[in-house]
Amino acid sequence: MAPRVKESVKESIKGSLRGKPAPPDLQRAGKILHDDVGPLLSAAGLHLQLLCLDFPGTQARVDHIFGILDEAMEKVRALSQELAPRTAKALSPKPSPPRKPTKKRA
Repeated sequence: MAPRVKESVKESIKGSLRGKPAPPDLQRAGKILHDDVGPLLSAAGLHLQLLCLDFPGTQARVDHIFGILDEAMEKVRALSQELAPRTAKALSPKPSPPRKPTKKRA
């Protein structure tokens, strides 16, 4: 990110933390992260759970992917809350990370 743009984003975030609303573009970015990207990451986690149920031999590799996915979800959540704190906090509490499957599907 260009230094000037990066500084502008930092100032906008600082302003929103002081109660000033972020510029509309950044609010929109935060809303997209919250409304679109977060659910896609959650859906990926659910599909990984199903993969483990169908192919138990994949558990070790999927566990590693879960770690990466959890880290991505945390970063998206944090950035979303910085850019659009009212949207992120008002619409959802912190969701739990996907759980690893414990039973084999019938």
